[in-house]
Formats: sequence, structure tokens, C-alpha cells
Amino acid sequence: MTSATETVWVSDCFLDSSNISKFNLNPDDEGKDYWKDTEFREEMDRLDKLMRKHEAGGTLTEAERPTRAHPRYKELRFEKLPHFFRVNAFIVVSSDFAEVLRGFDLGRGGLSKIELYQGNRTELVTGDWYFLNLGCQKQTFRPDRSTGGFNHPELWPKDKWMVSHPKDNEIAVSASALEGCDLWTDAALDGALFLSGPLEAALKAAQLTRNVRRAKCTIV
Repeated sequence: MTSATETVWVSDCFLDSSNISKFNLNPDDEGKDYWKDTEFREEMDRLDKLMRKHEAGGTLTEAERPTRAHPRYKELRFEKLPHFFRVNAFIVVSSDFAEVLRGFDLGRGGLSKIELYQGNRTELVTGDWYFLNLGCQKQTFRPDRSTGGFNHPELWPKDKWMVSHPKDNEIAVSASALEGCDLWTDAALDGALFLSGPLEAALKAAQLTRNVRRAKCTIV
């Protein structure tokens, strides 16, 4: 049996619509016209650029990271939230999830508090919530040894692919993936987030992986 220290997992969480929450960072759009309201348009464009940076594994600066979010609709209320979800494209985790992450190497990334408000915009959702700032990239994806779970979108560069709901052992990575940080992205495989075996095992043991769709990788 392969031990956790000898395994790598891949999650397509950035493409998984089931973990998108009803929270967002967008400014209220009531009465706003994207094309005519310059301030509103600039803020939406800024958020779009930051989401793309986050999804690509870029580390957000203190000024860039999200600090508060709320539902679009003011009548919405939440009593319980999952431990892992996305606000816009940004990954947000519970205090329990964050506590596990703190025991692992996140590279230049880390955790920062984010305030989640009820729809009324004034009442905070119960609990502590954290934005997961990514901070590590590795170049270990092996498309030549992978058997599925990825594709090559039309007009994309020949050395860049997109993850596509992989199953166990379809995505192959080189053995160097076992070294270094425990949570990372790979510039060659868009939409994917990789977890070390020990990190995946710790999250699973704490029963925190329900909303983290993932598959075991083949190591070559």
C-alpha cells in the first residue's frame, strides 16, 4: 500500500461549479450600467484581473486580497456554510480547514481573515472565515504520461492544458511533485490545485474534504 507521503492529489476546484457560494465581492449593481458607470466598471475589471491571478496560483498582495463579501440578494441569510467554497473565484475556508492548513507548507501563500456578511450587509455570518492565498507553483504535470482528466482548448499554446474532472490515476506528475510545498498550482495545467498526500490525508481525517473534489495522481 502506498503511504500518504508518496501520493499527490489534484483538484479541479476552480472549475467545479458545486463549490461556488452565493457570496460575492462585487459592488451592488442596482441601478448600475457597466458601460456608463466608470467607477463600477473599473471595480469589476479590477476584480476580474485579481480572480485570474488567483486561479493561476499568483500570490495576492495585502492590498489585493479580498477582505469582505456578502450575498448579492439582501434577503439571503446563512446559518451554516461548508468548510471549503469559492467567493467569486477566490477560495474561502472555515477556521477548522485553516487550522489544518497551518500545519503544512503553503509556500509564499497563507491565510487572511475575510468577513462574510448576511444579505442585510450589516450582520456577520457566525464563525471565522479565511481567504486562502496561494503561494506555490511547481512544474511537474506530465501530459505525455497522463491518460485523461485534461484537454487542450482550441487556440491555446501547445504547452498549456486545462484540467477536466480527472479520475484517480489519470493525471500524471513527475516524482519531484513529492518535494517542497504541500499546496500548489502548475502553470501547464489550468484550473487545477494540487495537494500533497499528507495534506489530503489530514483534511480527510478531519472530515473537511466534502467540497474538495479531487483525484489521486500517478507519479512517474
